[in-house]
Amino acid sequence: MKSLFMLVTILAASPALVSGAGATGASKTQPTKAASEKIQPGFLQVAVNVPASLRPWVSDKIAEAFAARVADTLHQRGAKTEIRYVDSFDQPTSRQPLLEINLIEWRSDHIGNAVCTFSAGLSTPQGKKSLGLFTGTSMMMFSRHDWPIRGDQFEDAARQALVDLYKRITETRLLRT
Repeated sequence: MKSLFMLVTILAASPALVSGAGATGASKTQPTKAASEKIQPGFLQVAVNVPASLRPWVSDKIAEAFAARVADTLHQRGAKTEIRYVDSFDQPTSRQPLLEINLIEWRSDHIGNAVCTFSAGLSTPQGKKSLGLFTGTSMMMFSRHDWPIRGDQFEDAARQALVDLYKRITETRLLRT
């Protein structure tokens, strides 16, 4: 998992991945019937949209890494629901809750701090709710060349924003955690 976050750290510094608040999510392809049946009852589906990139395979890796961080943080905060990542090739099932995250930025800012900003929405059979905008920042304490430490800083920034997301999810009462 560390190597995946190191990859994200290195790639997040790429100007092609830095996007403003008006970024749109990655386009989704038409799913097959088998893909939409993969999700079974009792799951929370998590879809992560990242800003468009000239390298779509990088966007997929960033989305997957961020979804893993979402699942870890929600479970650490007390969520007992199994969480399954829905990638860009899968179609979320309408019978199950869907947490859709639009990752705006997960990168170093102009002074070297790790910044994570995203918006989120929750769709359940009981209703649909925009959860708002979330942000987390982690100060870079070490040299920019210490990639494992930088990876930890990116995780910390994401975790900070995701803790706020978990609180907002529990406040909606749309999802049993």
